[in-house]
Amino acid sequence: MVKLTSRETLTKVFNGVDSYALSLSNDSQVIATNPDGTGGSYIDATTTVTIYKGTEVNTSDWVITAQASTGVTGSLRKNTYSVTTKTKEQATVTLTTTHIEDQTKMISTTFTIKKKKKGEP
Repeated sequence: MVKLTSRETLTKVFNGVDSYALSLSNDSQVIATNPDGTGGSYIDATTTVTIYKGTEVNTSDWVITAQASTGVTGSLRKNTYSVTTKTKEQATVTLTTTHIEDQTKMISTTFTIKKKKKGEP
């Protein structure tokens, strides 16, 4: 598993021939909460997966799945994961892509969500 920073791209070469790149629109999100950790808006807690083959978008040739860690819930619609609730201070969602025609081609990365309580430095 590779953790990416904002708008970085993970590139993977399969069998020395095909170069694929996985990009997240948002690799981490901080949720501002009340001092007791409640509340907060999750409207921006989304990420979109884009896969490139060379320089061309190739996302439609991949199946994307999401596995949320304990304490986070959300939904995956097409290639976008949206967080709806979070109970822990930090949680992650592992996004795994598998090529439709060749299931041995897989790329995974992680979307991180953190809470920031009002008044904390």
